[in-house]
Amino acid sequence: MGYANSLNTGSSTSGYVAQSTGTSSPLNFVVPTGVGGLILLNSQSISNQSDVEFKSVISPTYNAYRVEVGGCYPATSGVILYLQFSTNNGSSWDTGSTSYSYFVVWNNSNLIGSTGSTGIEMTFSQGNSSATPAGFVIDIINPSVTQTLCTWQGSYNETVTGRVDVYGGAEYTVASAVNAFRLIMSSGNIYGNFKVYGYVA
Repeated sequence: MGYANSLNTGSSTSGYVAQSTGTSSPLNFVVPTGVGGLILLNSQSISNQSDVEFKSVISPTYNAYRVEVGGCYPATSGVILYLQFSTNNGSSWDTGSTSYSYFVVWNNSNLIGSTGSTGIEMTFSQGNSSATPAGFVIDIINPSVTQTLCTWQGSYNETVTGRVDVYGGAEYTVASAVNAFRLIMSSGNIYGNFKVYGYVA
């Protein structure tokens, strides 16, 4: 006669898989190995908030993270969507004038960049219509070491030219490990749906 496994969930099972050591032993949750893919770590749907923050999702378990952004638009037209990092789990956010270096290409022909900025600029002059929101895939690489890199691609509605496709790359120029990040508009509030995944090699 068999016995059902009990669950040993501990404090958190986010980013882990269940492992059994026998029918009479409880299931333990461990970091997945030997498989590739993405592990969902955090999901948020926000409406008219000042920003969207991701704390306690970065750990030594993963060396890269994917952020999926959908239905994203600002409350105020003509603003910029920024990505910013924290080294103290969101107690404060780095908005130093030289903390970020980036480049962005839109519609495969226009290029803009900066070697010193208060944030990574994902959009420029974004429209605030809920009917034409932005969508992005952002990859954050090696945040637990002292050189955080970032790439992204997506599409958004620009106030002058309409729908534009963008891709870009960036570096956090501060030699400190990152353990939280946020998306924030240059002015006004933000709407959207956001998911964060950890990469499994």
